[in-house]
Amino acid sequence: MKRPLSDAQTSVSPKSRRTTEPLKKTEPGKENEVKQLLIKGKAPVDSFCTEKFEVAHVYYEDDITVYDVMLNQTNVQRNNNKYYVIQLLEDDTQPHYSVWFRWGRVGKTGQSKLERFFGNLDGAKNCFKKKFSDKTGNEWDSRDEFVKVDGKYDMVKLDYLAADEQNRKVVKKVGQQTVIESVLHPAVQALIQLICDLRRAPLGKLTKEQVKAGYTALNKIADCIAALTAQLDTPSTDVEPEKKRGKPKRRPSSANERRKLEHALLMACNEFYTRIPHDFGMRVPPLLHTIDEVKEKLQLLQALDDIEFAVKILKTDTSSTQNVLDQCYKRLECDLKPLERTSSMFSILRDYLLTNHGPTHNWYTIELLDVFEYYNLKITGTECFSGMAAVCPTGLEFWVVA
Repeated sequence: MKRPLSDAQTSVSPKSRRTTEPLKKTEPGKENEVKQLLIKGKAPVDSFCTEKFEVAHVYYEDDITVYDVMLNQTNVQRNNNKYYVIQLLEDDTQPHYSVWFRWGRVGKTGQSKLERFFGNLDGAKNCFKKKFSDKTGNEWDSRDEFVKVDGKYDMVKLDYLAADEQNRKVVKKVGQQTVIESVLHPAVQALIQLICDLRRAPLGKLTKEQVKAGYTALNKIADCIAALTAQLDTPSTDVEPEKKRGKPKRRPSSANERRKLEHALLMACNEFYTRIPHDFGMRVPPLLHTIDEVKEKLQLLQALDDIEFAVKILKTDTSSTQNVLDQCYKRLECDLKPLERTSSMFSILRDYLLTNHGPTHNWYTIELLDVFEYYNLKITGTECFSGMAAVCPTGLEFWVVA
């Protein structure tokens, strides 16, 4: 990495100054880290840009022209499920500009590059726009009329917290802040961290418009599945005239129709995964073949609306004397009480969980970590027992007991 230039070394003409940081690859074991969102202005600086994360902000000209974009492309047949981040950054303390790139498979840190332009804003803008055009086949200045180009990236529209005056202030470094101890039970602290985990949206919180596009793609998938099912269920009379030898053969027109439907289903799945990014790890993105699978994805889209609630919970008051987790807990408006592992109810729920573990799901085991009694404080303003929440290594599972 190049040594930063001192004030005495920066007397060259700004337009001639442009340096490129070397590519950075994913560090082992850091793919699943949950990074902090620090919003200054209109959009958060990518948290993986460690050099600029706390000392720069995303450059913007107005409420509409924000030089920040997340691109995504999923191609089932080629096992592509990748993203591309492009940001134009401006230093907080001086008009120095840089363009940040990060790309890789969805859910992975991937590779990154930082190009510095110092005081050359036009050069930084041109770099940003050229990369956007190269990756999408669209012009940045005409992005409102964005049209997905086959084989290119799609533009994912993300929704961040409102950039109010408090968010626009430069936040002090974490190391300079006093760490406030939480008053919550350790098990409750762990549960709150699970509730506020935004990894369910691996590329960020999607806008309502983006989710709506997901519904449209899902409808296309459902139509393709219905057409394919109807074709299989309908007895075929579309055969060649009977000959002396051999079996009756399906006419090419019928086979071609099915191939067209299968291709349409493939394209619809690609569109859905591109519109609604999924973290499949290194696995091939699966085709959706049944209506039950479509219903499962429909529940996912409905759950994306619930993430807005989690984002609101995460919008904590930096001037508060409460721990961040305590602030999140307060916003839930409920009372969570850990159940003793030696209690009879804990044993009952553990037995229930293990007994209902399907025999075909034999590639993993289940362990019950914690159980919480849940009291809803929003119903009458007093404690009202509403149910129980169980925590397993794979995440949360809720049982409504009452």
